[in-house]
Amino acid sequence: MKMIYVIRHAKSSWDDLGLNDFKRPLNERGKKDVPRMASRLKEQNIVVDLILSSPAERAFATSKVMASALTYAQKDIKTDPRIYLAAESTLLAVLREIDDAHTNVMIVGHNPGLTEFINQLMSLSMGAIPTCGVVAAKLTIASWKELGWGCGRQEFFYSPKQ
Repeated sequence: MKMIYVIRHAKSSWDDLGLNDFKRPLNERGKKDVPRMASRLKEQNIVVDLILSSPAERAFATSKVMASALTYAQKDIKTDPRIYLAAESTLLAVLREIDDAHTNVMIVGHNPGLTEFINQLMSLSMGAIPTCGVVAAKLTIASWKELGWGCGRQEFFYSPKQ
């Protein structure tokens, strides 16, 4: 069995409308939400052995806070440019490339791709994952190469507004 923790980046700033989307930082609410959500995961004794992140500023900043809370070395966060604004099929392809030595994986990215991915993965029709929302799924696979639609079962869903 494998586990995946799907996290939408925390709330980002729109203060500088001339700033490239890729470089948008977290806003004040985002900076408050990430540690709270990371604490919830730590309280659940969540351990991850791989964190994959979009390289976009807001996603990578979210990943770094999550890593610190879960005692995962920030230097070991793997970024993949394909995750930035990825469609669900791209996310599936990225995750199928994971080495099978990894059992508990966190992916930090963007909507709408993350929501579509999680809906397909677990055969759900969940509404949009909110910023800094976390969806955990237990996967009925032995190898990441087997990852496919319908192979996941929701373990939990956390939202900053809960």
